[in-house]
Amino acid sequence: MPATPEITLSLPVASLDMLRLGDEIAALEGSGVAELLFPVGDGAIAPFMTGVALARQISGHTKIPCHALLLSLHPERHIDAFAGAGFAAMTISFEASTHHHRMLTRIREAGMKAGIAVNPTTSLTALDYLLDKSDCVCLLGCEPDDESGHTVHTMLCERVKMLRDIIQYRELRAKIMPYSGLDLTLAKQALQAGASIIALEPRMIQDGKGTTTLDAITKCLAALSATDGAL
Repeated sequence: MPATPEITLSLPVASLDMLRLGDEIAALEGSGVAELLFPVGDGAIAPFMTGVALARQISGHTKIPCHALLLSLHPERHIDAFAGAGFAAMTISFEASTHHHRMLTRIREAGMKAGIAVNPTTSLTALDYLLDKSDCVCLLGCEPDDESGHTVHTMLCERVKMLRDIIQYRELRAKIMPYSGLDLTLAKQALQAGASIIALEPRMIQDGKGTTTLDAITKCLAALSATDGAL
């Protein structure tokens, strides 16, 4: 089994206490959280999630890099908006997008890192011609329209391993981020399979049993970094 790689923490905004959002984000600066993740659903491909307006407001008040995950149709409509809001990265849905190569190029030309998200039942071979344009590949553990987030695809970690092997063989820069439906145990298995970005979803923060979000994140990171397999 490969060694657990260095962990990059991505924190979906849904994991924060919305009633204390400003204080929570301020406390996270310097905490080790590498980015704030803003899933944006349009109600067609995925449930309504973070709105563009809220994402713009938050990004303007934090030094933490912001990453837009667009699980929506026509992502080209939002490239300039997120770039103008100072976002560091944008990931688009493979299944909901057309002209993927062009979209990834446009995202990078706008000054952001570019990523592609793929549903759990889509073959990884569909990404072959996109990997060299991608900084991040988001492997969804659940279908985007699964609002419960509990039906995790049984092949998630195997898909992480297969994709890692492809990226390493081709000497590409893309990093792997499993997302949706993860708990601490599955997240650690994904890391061991070759993922390097972990999105700390609400259930993982709750598993951390911390008195504050920052305390819970610290405990989650310690659990994910443990080498003895214990959680």
